[in-house]
Amino acid sequence: MIIRASRGYLWITYLQLSLPLLLATLFAPWRRDVQSMDGLPLQARLQVLVENMMSRVFGLIIRTFVLIFGTIFLLGEGLLFSLTYILWFATPIVAILLLGNGLRMLGGGQ
Repeated sequence: MIIRASRGYLWITYLQLSLPLLLATLFAPWRRDVQSMDGLPLQARLQVLVENMMSRVFGLIIRTFVLIFGTIFLLGEGLLFSLTYILWFATPIVAILLLGNGLRMLGGGQ
């Protein structure tokens, strides 16, 4: 039950961050901010080319940061769920050990 819930949360986080889509569109222009060069003189074409390249570089930078932080967040979430799973099974064992220790101390043994 706890494993299924953890996988569900990890999957939702994975889908919300859309890491595969970010990776597939890593070099795409930012917000599709691309201008057409049809019918423009040479100087205007060069200006549009530079602007289009800047849009791609900006998209690359933003997507790279989102990919890095999204991966770190996803790994951290997985680590927390792993810790929760370990504690879920360790709690009854610790409770039994503490109960046995308490009964031993009540019986006069140290």
